[in-house]
Amino acid sequence: MLQLIRCRREAERQRYQALSVIAWEQAVFTARLLAGERAEPVYERFPFWEESEQASLRLAGYRSMMERLAGDKREVREHE
Repeated sequence: MLQLIRCRREAERQRYQALSVIAWEQAVFTARLLAGERAEPVYERFPFWEESEQASLRLAGYRSMMERLAGDKREVREHE
């Protein structure tokens, strides 16, 4: 019984160690954003996304960039 408790405690310790690393990385990531630094995509910083999810995030980013560019061009044409 004591061995079971020790094994479970060790498993929890390892789990919380892993979670603390993630929490630290998230804090650093947030601090860099607040400091105005350019941040790499979140899926590169935290490798918890599958390839298909990464592709969807990249596509959404490109789409957003193109929509911003198209919006900027529309504003220029309206002022001419």
